[in-house]
This record gives sequence, C-alpha cells and structure tokens, in this order.
Amino acid sequence: MGGGFSYRVVQFEAVHAYGLAGGSDMAQLFDSPGNDTFVAYPTYGKLSGSGYFSRAKYFDAVHAYAQAGGTDTAYLYGSAGSDTFVANSTYGKLFGTGYFNRAKFFEGVIADGLAGGPDTATLHDSAGDDTFVGTPAYSQLYGPHYSDRAKSFERVYARATAGGYDKAYLYDSPGDDSLEAQGNWARLHDAAMAYFAFEASGFDFVSATATTGRNTKRLTPPISFVLETLGPWVAAP
Repeated sequence: MGGGFSYRVVQFEAVHAYGLAGGSDMAQLFDSPGNDTFVAYPTYGKLSGSGYFSRAKYFDAVHAYAQAGGTDTAYLYGSAGSDTFVANSTYGKLFGTGYFNRAKFFEGVIADGLAGGPDTATLHDSAGDDTFVGTPAYSQLYGPHYSDRAKSFERVYARATAGGYDKAYLYDSPGDDSLEAQGNWARLHDAAMAYFAFEASGFDFVSATATTGRNTKRLTPPISFVLETLGPWVAAP
C-alpha cells in the first residue's frame, strides 16, 4: 500500500513483497496462533509458521509482531558495517546503515552482529527479577517471559532500571582481562578493550569470574551493589 495503490492477498501459503522502486518502504508482518519464527537480515525479513511464509525484501524497515499466541522466536542478523541492537522485555530491534528490523512481543530475540562492526548492544530489564550473563562470545538478559541475546557484539550494555532484584554474571576470556566497578556499574573487558566489553549497571548483585590469563580488577568505592569476584584476580596497578 502506498500513494495511489493498494494490494491485498488472502489465504496464500507464501507471500513475497519487494521494495525496489524507491521511497521509504516499511513492512509489517503478523504471526499465527502457533509457534512462529522471524528471521531478518539487512536486505529482508521473513516470518513463518505452520502453513504460511511471509517475506519482505529490500524494505527500509521490517516490523514483526507476535501477538496471536504460541512461543515465538526472532533472529536478527547484522551487516558488514556498524550495527546497533536495542532490546527490552517487549521488543528487540537491530539497525544499521540502510536497514531497520524490529521484533515485538516475541518470547526470544537473538541478535548476531556477525563479522562486521564495531557493533553495540543495549539490553534493558523488565519490572520483575532479571538475570544478565556476559561472556566474550555472547551476552543475554532474561526474565519472566522474555529473553534477549546479543552475539558477536563488541560492546554490550545491560541496564537494570525497571525494578525487581536483578543479578549479573560476568565471565572472562582465555586472555588477559580487566574488571572495573564503581557506583552502580561493573564492566569486564579485554585488556585493550579491542574485542569485547560488557557493562552491567543498576543491578543488585554482580558476580565476576576469572579463569585463565592475567586478570586485574579496579574497584573504586563507593559501590552500591553486592559484588562477588571469583577466581584469580589481582589488583590493577
């Protein structure tokens, strides 16, 4: 549907829409009562389930909605450039140069920055009790009825501001890593901050685990949360 025209198709098993003629095009895809899957790349988004398949290709923005029931999962993939993932308990959106993909009301949203970058993810909590897990390979924030995961992102920020008793668990890499904590935040990153960094702010409890490499910690009081450090940490010079 656009200026001067409208198309409607009903009861087709597969629908493919192409945004090739120019303009700023947006697609909205809606789920079924069953389990549905949304897969989106910078050039297309497709939503599928039992008996149907809907794809929007070369649209500037694709929005998928999971409101009809079932357990629905979204997979969002980044571009070769710098991408941004923002997620909370109701939606996850991944965007970069020339594209914008959003999944709303899905139980699970998984974003993959792929080989491009540098990529940044910001994950926001719910009003309930939430848990953040940060590792060099992926980070995940989850709570009642939702899960948001960021994979292959160089920077991940987890924000606990909505309420509940929230916990964060940070894990080191095989190399040398650094832990910093001050006020209401804790950050774990590789020594040069070149490959990964994840930061948890506003959490009630944070646990940081060191396993291999030479891992340093710099703790600057006051610290407003319970901080647990496990493994061989040494004080930063």
